Amino acid sequence: MSTEHDSKPTLVAFDFDGTITRVDTFKAFFKWAVGKRRYYGALFRHFFILTGYALGMVDGGRAKQALLTSFLKGMNLQDFTNLAQKFAETHRHIIRLKAITAIEGHLDAGHTVVVVTASIEQWVAAMLEEGVPVIGTRLEVDENGVLTGMMDGANCRGAEKVQRLEEWLSSQGSEPLANHHLIVYGDSDGDNELFTVAQESHYKPFHYKSFFRS
Repeated sequence: MSTEHDSKPTLVAFDFDGTITRVDTFKAFFKWAVGKRRYYGALFRHFFILTGYALGMVDGGRAKQALLTSFLKGMNLQDFTNLAQKFAETHRHIIRLKAITAIEGHLDAGHTVVVVTASIEQWVAAMLEEGVPVIGTRLEVDENGVLTGMMDGANCRGAEKVQRLEEWLSSQGSEPLANHHLIVYGDSDGDNELFTVAQESHYKPFHYKSFFRS
């Protein structure tokens, strides 16, 4: 693994669903949290939006928002956080061990590692080792600590991943993204914008077959 290039510090961004995990945790979490009947009932109610998304006619953020409202509106944030922790404790088997080994290798090399994902921050953070920052889709909470069912900001996918990573670096008092040697691990077109600005890109690196982009 690279350490530094042209004196730039190394920043490593991992996608989560499909890269670190074997499954889409959005689907897995809500099937588990609300039960299959309620889960599939929500899919049925939002059939046209989800079909539009599948056909590329509806933005993924809009489809995700519809489901989040169905599942989370009115739930106490602490109750949701507790569910996320329990989900993490009972679903360790969906984590790719090779991904965790790669994360640990980068940390041992002194690299800054961050997970940048479209999934919800609470359950992603719960599934990772403490100390690995998570940049993900955030949930809006009202003044009483209750989830409104809305996202707080945009769905963390595509160009939003780059924007949120830049914001995170700024919040840490770090140099901007252009002043880092960026390594990206991802598995879908939702990572394309990160791949574009990266110096090293690993596409589906922990699958049976993997490809390297440079």
